[in-house]
Amino acid sequence: MLLLDPTFLFLGPTLLVPLFASGDPKTHTLNLAPPTQADVLAYLQEPAVIACFVFIILGLLLGGKRSNRTAVWFLMNGGIVHIAMDGLTGGYHALPLMDKSYRQLDNRFNDDVSTGASHDAWAAAFLVVTLELFVMAPMCWLSYYAISNNKAWRQEISFMTAFLQFLATIMFVFPEFITGCRNLSPFGFDGCLARFTSVPPGSTLEYHGLFFGFAVGANLIWLAVPLKLMINAWSENIEIKTGKVSETNGKRKAKIF
Repeated sequence: MLLLDPTFLFLGPTLLVPLFASGDPKTHTLNLAPPTQADVLAYLQEPAVIACFVFIILGLLLGGKRSNRTAVWFLMNGGIVHIAMDGLTGGYHALPLMDKSYRQLDNRFNDDVSTGASHDAWAAAFLVVTLELFVMAPMCWLSYYAISNNKAWRQEISFMTAFLQFLATIMFVFPEFITGCRNLSPFGFDGCLARFTSVPPGSTLEYHGLFFGFAVGANLIWLAVPLKLMINAWSENIEIKTGKVSETNGKRKAKIF
C-alpha cells in the first residue's frame, strides 16, 4: 500500500516540513509552529507542488499492478525530490517556503556569490539539480512504469536511473567534504569535523540538527538505496539472460530494497 511505503512515509512529510519549521538565518534558531489552513492551501497550490502531484498521479494511473518498494522509490523520488524540491526549488526557487530553507542549508542555492559560495560551486550544484529535473525525473517515471507493468526493459532503466541518483549524490556531496563544508550551514566556519562533532558557536542545537545534521545525513540514503537497486537490477538481468529464471513465468518474486 502506497501510504505505508517507507519512501512515501519519509519523503511525504519532508515535502511538508517548511510548513511546520522555519529557521532564522540571523539568530540560527529554529521556530516550530502549526500552519494555518490558509498557509496549507497556499502551499499545496504552488506550481512546484502541483507538478509533483501530476507526476505521481500519472504514474499511478498508467502504472500496472506489479508495484513494489523499488517502483515507489522511483515514483516518489521523481515527483517529490527531483521535481518539487531539488529541481524546481533548489534550481529555480519555485517553492518559496522550501526555497528559504534551501538557502539556509547550502550557500550553493544562493545565486548571489556575495553570500560566500564560489561561482564554480554554485554552477556545479545548479548542474546537478537541473539534471534531476530534466533527466532523472523522467527516468524515474519510466522506471516506475516499467516495473509496475513488468516490462522487459525494467532492469535496464532501473539500473540507469539508480546509477544517476548515486552519481549525482557523489557529485553534490563529496566536493563539500573535500573543501571543508564551506558552503554548508552554518556558514562562515571552516572544516566539516566541527560541524559533525559539535554545534558550532552561534548556532542552536535544533537549527544545526535540521539544517546540517539531517540534511547532510539524509544524503546517505541516496548512496545506499540506489547502490542496492543497481545490484538488484544487475542480478535480475543476469539471471534472466543466463536462463536461471524466465522473464514471463510470473513465479519469481521481484527483489525490493
